[in-house]
Amino acid sequence: MRVTDDDTSGPGRRKVAANEAMDCYARGDADGFERLYEIVADELWAFIYARLRHQASAEDVMQQTLLHMHHARGRFRAGANVHPWMFTIAWRLIIDRRRRCRDALDVDCLDLIDGRAQPDDQVSAIELGGRLETAYGELPERQRVALELVRVAGLSHKETAEALGTTEAAVKSLLHRALAALRDSTMEEA
Repeated sequence: MRVTDDDTSGPGRRKVAANEAMDCYARGDADGFERLYEIVADELWAFIYARLRHQASAEDVMQQTLLHMHHARGRFRAGANVHPWMFTIAWRLIIDRRRRCRDALDVDCLDLIDGRAQPDDQVSAIELGGRLETAYGELPERQRVALELVRVAGLSHKETAEALGTTEAAVKSLLHRALAALRDSTMEEA
């Protein structure tokens, strides 16, 4: 049975249910993975697709994330939060995918331009997107990961700190530095 927010007391209950399902799966209960998948699949897909914006690439990363979780289930710490762990796995696979795309021309990596926008707007958007992508690529990895986990995945500072093995204060500092660097680099070239 799929767990929805209507079936529980809210998103907090979904996280608890996901943690319980992963604990069961880590202990060898094969049904635990099916329950986990039903709970987290939609938000994991949204996280991955929002980063890649290409159906086939996102499906590949989704499958790889689930496969990594499967292989690492024996090392999953009982009682730990599955969301930061899961999003960290997905994020690292997304980074790997982007690196492969930069290193080779890959049709799966191309973003389609909205044909309804005016040509000047398209050019401006492409230029700004290029500056942001460059600035984003120049951020230290921990800043990028912190930014993605908090802003895209919607994790709390505490959950992000747990995923990164650091403190909440360090996460806030990483976010502040990342956003300042992105703002400064796009302002310089504007």
